[in-house]
Amino acid sequence: MKNYILEFPDGADGLRRAVEDAADGEVVYLRGSNRIVAAVVPIEVAAAGVAALDAADQVADLALGEALLAELQDGAAPKLLAELQRELT
Repeated sequence: MKNYILEFPDGADGLRRAVEDAADGEVVYLRGSNRIVAAVVPIEVAAAGVAALDAADQVADLALGEALLAELQDGAAPKLLAELQRELT
């Protein structure tokens, strides 16, 4: 696998090549304004990234739920939804 950086915009031909290379297993970084701004990756890499983000969200939600339950068990008063919404706005 040979990863490379593509100066962006490089036109339709450059982007087409990046997509084809990603389909062949390459990771192509897109650079604009002298910094890496995106990447074109194989679908398996994208799917793994999405799965990892979903798992992280689930872990964070579970941790928040456990923390809130612990607060209630320690005697914290429950709040009404309207009260929470006011606090968040």
